Amino acid sequence: MSELTTKKFDWSQPIHEHVTGMANIAARLKSMGMEVNESFLVQFIMNFFPPEFSQFQVNYNTLKDKWNFQEIKAMLVQEGGRLKKMKDHFIHLTTHGSASFSKAKSGKKNKKDKAPMKVYKGNIQKDQKCFFCKKVDHFKKDCPKRKSWFKKKGTFHVSVNFEANIIEVPNNTWWLDSRAITHVSSIMQGFLSIQLIKGTEKYLCMGNKMKALIEGIGTYRLILDTGYCLNLEKCIYVPGCARN
Repeated sequence: MSELTTKKFDWSQPIHEHVTGMANIAARLKSMGMEVNESFLVQFIMNFFPPEFSQFQVNYNTLKDKWNFQEIKAMLVQEGGRLKKMKDHFIHLTTHGSASFSKAKSGKKNKKDKAPMKVYKGNIQKDQKCFFCKKVDHFKKDCPKRKSWFKKKGTFHVSVNFEANIIEVPNNTWWLDSRAITHVSSIMQGFLSIQLIKGTEKYLCMGNKMKALIEGIGTYRLILDTGYCLNLEKCIYVPGCARN
């Protein structure tokens, strides 16, 4: 009798064999004159299942019609299969998830270790030269000659420049700069109105320290491909400019 009341299910054997073993114990007790009622046998079986079956036990206790031995046996086998499947799925996800994480982490580490080290030799490309002194070992903003020139002149300028340098540019090409202070045209065609400058000579200073004579000022109209007309006010006319 003590074996029947203390026999717990611990997943060491299939549920079918465990429940059948308890039924065999009850049969032996019956042969010894100690009959175990079927409802008591079912209750003994239910009481000694692990906590994983707690929800199953709660659902069973809420039933009005209790199950017999064969019914409880079939339902426990079904519930055990469901729990085992969930447990295996959880282990599968945990194992593979950790492995994937470790692999990814290891992969990143190996990739980082195997990545070739970038070596900066410190040389500057030929087209990255100073546009003030034309040397290639520094940029215009760091040019010592330019800084010395500003210092001697007593004037300091702070500006943001976007420079475009193209080897071959047609003379009729327009460069649009939204931050431009002065618009320049090297041709008169396109001016809606223009006032020629006579008498006092005015010049346009270039980046290469050259000067170009300003011959007029007026309103220039650009007709874009979309048909939109862009009027440039106070556009100066400088025939000596190679580019607009």
